[in-house]
Amino acid sequence: MSNKSFVVVGYPQDITIDQFKKAEELMKVKLPCIFYNLIKEYDRGRPKNNEIKLIMPGQKYYDVNQFGAFLSFNPRTMSYIVSDYLYKPEHQPQDERYVAFGETGNGDKFFFFYENGKDDPQPKVYYWAHEYSDIDGGLVFLANSFEEFLDMLKPDGYYTG
Repeated sequence: MSNKSFVVVGYPQDITIDQFKKAEELMKVKLPCIFYNLIKEYDRGRPKNNEIKLIMPGQKYYDVNQFGAFLSFNPRTMSYIVSDYLYKPEHQPQDERYVAFGETGNGDKFFFFYENGKDDPQPKVYYWAHEYSDIDGGLVFLANSFEEFLDMLKPDGYYTG
């Protein structure tokens, strides 16, 4: 987050370290510490800077999308991060190295990709476009780390005016 503050907005709802560790245990994965520090006070929050520019699979031009919300650490919600990991819809990436952590409003998701094992402290970040799942699995590489991904996010209207 290179020398800038990063704000998560939403309804304040704490995520305990126990909830976070339990999710990691159930998914057998080590989530980035910076991720926990960012979301610990706003379960299902979203970054205030939430606009991202990317090229969809098979396309030549940039598209702009928005980060809708982080997945939840509350097991009683439909967007529970563990349920999303354990019971992936068949059209979503099935490789266990992909762990969804956020979603857009249209069904697309943001994933950590544990290329070097599920204890990698710096997983890569991918965007999954469900409308393009027949082209390269709908996956778009975004960043080499979660911190680099956060630096890519811009305020509402940054790209769209």
